[in-house]
Amino acid sequence: MPHEIAERKSSQWVYAAITLRDSERILYPTHVSHDRVIFAAPPKLKTTRVEIVITNGSDEFRSLADVLPHDQDATEIPIRSC
Repeated sequence: MPHEIAERKSSQWVYAAITLRDSERILYPTHVSHDRVIFAAPPKLKTTRVEIVITNGSDEFRSLADVLPHDQDATEIPIRSC
């Protein structure tokens, strides 16, 4: 067990950057999943289709999503992957 804990402490975390393109605007959500995007403050999206870009080192994943109906002051935005 102590060896296992030491291995975990010595391993490095890998962080991914998340950006969301809303027309010409680039936004930075705090969380993203298959059915929602969460922001620290209301993003007041201008389009009904956004592009989600997840970057991890030199790897990049891009996905389009339809923005589902939500309150304009919401920070949790429902989406449907295209």
